[in-house]
Amino acid sequence: MLYILLDNAIKYTGNGGEAHLSFSVRDKELLITMTDTGVGISPEDHDQIFERFYRVDKARTRQVGGHGLGLPIAKWIVESYKGTIQVSSEKGKGSTFFIKIPIK
Repeated sequence: MLYILLDNAIKYTGNGGEAHLSFSVRDKELLITMTDTGVGISPEDHDQIFERFYRVDKARTRQVGGHGLGLPIAKWIVESYKGTIQVSSEKGKGSTFFIKIPIK
């Protein structure tokens, strides 16, 4: 799951951009935040990016590769640990993924 998020941040953030991965623990939850300054995702695509084979920009498939499986796999991994994954993003301003996983 971390590899997928880091790979996407690198793919969709141009030269000179930034990507930040952070971890913290609060109220018996592991909190993971992946933030980048990349191309961003339009609000209407936020729910769909976690669906298999969904690509925000079909034209980018040839440029950066991939098949639209990374984020659905990341979601499956997070949910298998009874966690949640959410995105906050705006086109042209980057993305932040929030992962919460309960700690026993």
